[in-house]
Amino acid sequence: MKINMFIDSTNIFNAMRQKYNPGAKLDYRAYRDYLKDLGDIQVARVLVSELKNEASKFKGSLNQLGYEVISKAPMVIARDGRGDLIITRGMFNVELVVGTLTSKPCDLTVIGTSDPQIIPVLAHIAGQVMILAAGIPDVLRAPGIEVVEIPESMIH
Repeated sequence: MKINMFIDSTNIFNAMRQKYNPGAKLDYRAYRDYLKDLGDIQVARVLVSELKNEASKFKGSLNQLGYEVISKAPMVIARDGRGDLIITRGMFNVELVVGTLTSKPCDLTVIGTSDPQIIPVLAHIAGQVMILAAGIPDVLRAPGIEVVEIPESMIH
């Protein structure tokens, strides 16, 4: 089975903190190994949100694990009275959608986000679809979509 996977690291980070505990972090090696057991991973893309290159060590670790990393600065939602950033959002929904629809043909597309904004694209993905994320809302639990909550074995 040929597998393409797309992970929104910001969404996963925040969802894991909410579901498990504030220190919970995804073990990206375990995530990839889980999928390797299902088939041949052709595309393994992680979307990383960062300000001023502060995620360079994290991106390097992902590269060593065989992930392709796409990074960008988050969109600023608000600033305080001094102009300091107070609220940001990764806004990777477009990149995630484009990636799923334009990558190599595959048998299984794995989406690593629990953001319901991806619903419109799900019907346009050829082959099987799996959402492998944390805190997946009921609205993403649709017929034909395999939903897998990240197990505690993938936390470090």
